[in-house]
Amino acid sequence: MFGFGEGASYAVGSRGRLFLFPILSGLSMGYQVFVVSRIKETAMDAVLAGWAVLDGVDKSANAVTSAAVVMVTVIASFMLLHQTKMK
Repeated sequence: MFGFGEGASYAVGSRGRLFLFPILSGLSMGYQVFVVSRIKETAMDAVLAGWAVLDGVDKSANAVTSAAVVMVTVIASFMLLHQTKMK
């Protein structure tokens, strides 16, 4: 009756697809702005562009990697939930 038990359909709802692209795009743009701002800070110190890129990525790598680990952990925990809509 409510879609639970035998014969239940667990397809991705139309809202899931609708919100997936904007959420992922927003997250990636936020991290890109963070990395590029570190590169700009280094380039403003009259450093060559190639070294500024390497230094900016190096300075922001720990923060971006830590955020990615947290996001993967949270999203992976959704797979263990018993609620179909959260999966």
